[in-house]
Amino acid sequence: DEARIEVPVQKVNEENKRLALHTIEHLSVRGRTNIASAISLASQMANSVTNPNKVRSVFLLTDGNANSGFTDAKDLIELTSIFVEKGHNPHTPPITLHTFGYGPEPDQKLLMDMAKVTSGGSFYCVRDNAQVASAFGDAIGGILSVVAQDVILTISIP
Repeated sequence: DEARIEVPVQKVNEENKRLALHTIEHLSVRGRTNIASAISLASQMANSVTNPNKVRSVFLLTDGNANSGFTDAKDLIELTSIFVEKGHNPHTPPITLHTFGYGPEPDQKLLMDMAKVTSGGSFYCVRDNAQVASAFGDAIGGILSVVAQDVILTISIP
């Protein structure tokens, strides 16, 4: 019913990677889906980093059927927008949300709209385990391929 942190924000090294993968491999369904709690907790975590990277991303893995906490799509999209604005000030880069809808019928429109209110956000529908690697590979590839962000280009014609 409430979101919780399974893998805290940390530097990626071999040991932390091993521990994170172990934790991820043992995730299980715990009850209802409180997307608002997850977005709020992700915002707190992302904004707690004292020296954030130039590219900041959050992955939301969910069945996409909000049935606890805020459940209205409009409220969840507005909360996501607030989450992005909170992380976007002159001293920190914006936060991008990538949503992953698991199972046979995730609320694709909700998850797509939540991702769209963030700069570069994306939605992936993951109906079965065969699609997991492709979805994560695409999202991570997009994050790693960012060459420049918030660039201002001035062209002078003589």
